Amino acid sequence: RPKWNRKDNPLEWYAFPLFSEGYRRMMHWYAIDIWSFFQDHNKDTGCNYEYIMRFDEDSFLHSPIKYDVFDFMKSNDYNYGFRLCAYEMGVTRRIWNMWRSAGPPPPKRDIELDMCGIYNNFFVAKIEFFLTGPVQRFLGFIDRHGMIYRRRLGDLMIHSMTVYAFSEPQKIHRFLDFTYEHGTADKTTGCVVWGGIQAGYNDVDAEATLGKYMEEKVTGKGCTANVSFPTQDNLSPTYQHLPDRLNGKVKLKTIVAGKVELPGKGLLSG
Repeated sequence: RPKWNRKDNPLEWYAFPLFSEGYRRMMHWYAIDIWSFFQDHNKDTGCNYEYIMRFDEDSFLHSPIKYDVFDFMKSNDYNYGFRLCAYEMGVTRRIWNMWRSAGPPPPKRDIELDMCGIYNNFFVAKIEFFLTGPVQRFLGFIDRHGMIYRRRLGDLMIHSMTVYAFSEPQKIHRFLDFTYEHGTADKTTGCVVWGGIQAGYNDVDAEATLGKYMEEKVTGKGCTANVSFPTQDNLSPTYQHLPDRLNGKVKLKTIVAGKVELPGKGLLSG
C-alpha cells in the first residue's frame, strides 16, 4: 500500500470486501504506478517504450485491426486512445472540487459529472504525457488523498480526469473502427450487468457478431440489455476523427447493460 494507506483498516473502506484490496492495488497500478514503472524500465534497460496498451483478459476484439495501433497513435501524435464510454464520473465530484480549489491552472476541459468516463479496459497511452509535470502533480494529489483505496476511486475516473483536463482535445482519440466487447457478468445468473459490445464501422461482419452476442449472452440466458444505434453526435464527436470516406457519419449497433454507452449524450460522450 502507499504510505498514506498503510494504517488503514480495510473494513472501513467503501465497498470492501466486494472490491478487495488486490482490486484496489490493480486500480492504483493503472492510475499511478504504471507510468514511473516504464520510465524506470526505459532507464534501466536502454529501451524506449513510448506507448503502452491495456487489453483486459475479459475484453474481446471481434474484428481485425489492419494497422499498427502504436504507429497510428504516434503518427497522429495522440496522447490517449480509448474505445467505450462508461458513465461513472459522478464519484469524482469531491476530489475534482478539492483539486480545483487548490488553485492549479485552468484545465483544458472541465469535468462534468455526467460526461463519458473512459472505459479503460482497453486504452493506448503515451507515457511521456503522463510523466509531464502538471499530470504528475495531479496524480500525486489524487494518490496522497488515499481515495483509491478508501473510496474505490477507480483508474477509469482518474484516467478520464487526467486526459480531459491536461490533453489537448485533438490529441485524444476514440477508436470506433473495430468491434469490441467488454462486460461484467453476474456470477449467479451469468447475465452481463455492466458493459457489452459495440460494432465497429470497419467490421463487415458486425451484424452477425452482435446477433450471436444477443442470442448467446442475452436472450438465450433470459437476460436483458439495452440495444441502441448511436450516431456520430453521440460517439465522442470531439475525439472520433472519422475518415473522410464516412463523410462525418457513422451509426454503430450497441448492446450493453449498466451505464455504458448511454444514448443521447452528445458532447458529454467526449
